[in-house]
Amino acid sequence: MTRLSAASCWASAFSSARKNGFLPPADFSSNIVQGKSYELTGQTGQHLWQAVRERLQRHAVRRDLVGPATGTVIQGPRFGRPVPVAPRLGQGTFRLPVTDAYNQRCAISQERTLPVLEAAHIHRYSSGGEHSLANGLLLRSDLHRLFDLGYLTIDPDHHEVEVSRRLKEEFENARDYYALQGRTADLPSNPRDAPSNQNLLFHAQHIFR
Repeated sequence: MTRLSAASCWASAFSSARKNGFLPPADFSSNIVQGKSYELTGQTGQHLWQAVRERLQRHAVRRDLVGPATGTVIQGPRFGRPVPVAPRLGQGTFRLPVTDAYNQRCAISQERTLPVLEAAHIHRYSSGGEHSLANGLLLRSDLHRLFDLGYLTIDPDHHEVEVSRRLKEEFENARDYYALQGRTADLPSNPRDAPSNQNLLFHAQHIFR
């Protein structure tokens, strides 16, 4: 490409060009519709092409925007202010025995893909729960999240899964999760490894809604 069409760069955006700080060449009139071009080997053509390239590179990421939320994330700062984080002591030693006790299988879905299995606290560690098998369940990551938020629980008497009606009320469609209603959780057969009924009762009464 040896010539740059001025009409393709400016005609459709002439009214906003000045506002954005992208000024057309002095000899480009606002009533030009087509036919005006500049040699890329000339000073004006080089200046114009460089300005176009800079703005294309600057806004390239915005071609894939799908909505205002995505735009806010892309345009916002990449990092926030640093904050101190208190590590959960013993988290690693909690995950390993829970994973082994459940034979690397989700207690609710029987999922066996290890990267998506997480050791869940029945009584949240942040509110006083312990790193112990009596307070642990091995859950698929999405079920772990729903369990923590009180959208599902395990009945302490019959060890059956209960799914909250809030899922349908708040998200309109939770068909895949309602299919779990009434399913018997696959808990460790050894009482030493199984979650305590006391912790399950606490979750059912205070977290599940």
